[in-house]
Amino acid sequence: MERTGPIIWFERCYLASFVLGAAGAVLNWRAVNPGALQLSVIIGLLLWYGVMYRHSQVCRWLVFGSLIVSTVQMGLLIAAIGYDPVLGAIGVVILGLNAAAAGFLLNASAWFAKPAD
Repeated sequence: MERTGPIIWFERCYLASFVLGAAGAVLNWRAVNPGALQLSVIIGLLLWYGVMYRHSQVCRWLVFGSLIVSTVQMGLLIAAIGYDPVLGAIGVVILGLNAAAAGFLLNASAWFAKPAD
């Protein structure tokens, strides 16, 4: 099946959030837990693969769930340690990209209606 506009934009936004997440991890390397970083990258890439190549409804809704969890985590982090201007700005942009990616999935019903090739 040919990729539709919403799926193309989902992929762009979702992968852009990965790139910015990597930049944030590099800027804050001393505070990053390597095991948690690896796990989050693996889960994120599995969700991307499930949406893009397996047309998985489960992965589609897990993207929404991960957006909610990320939003709550960021709020708790800001409440606990305060707002770092650089890392906070990167985090807000990542959340925005993930929200946009999830929004594009709402308009991609045809993508999930057909089985994977």
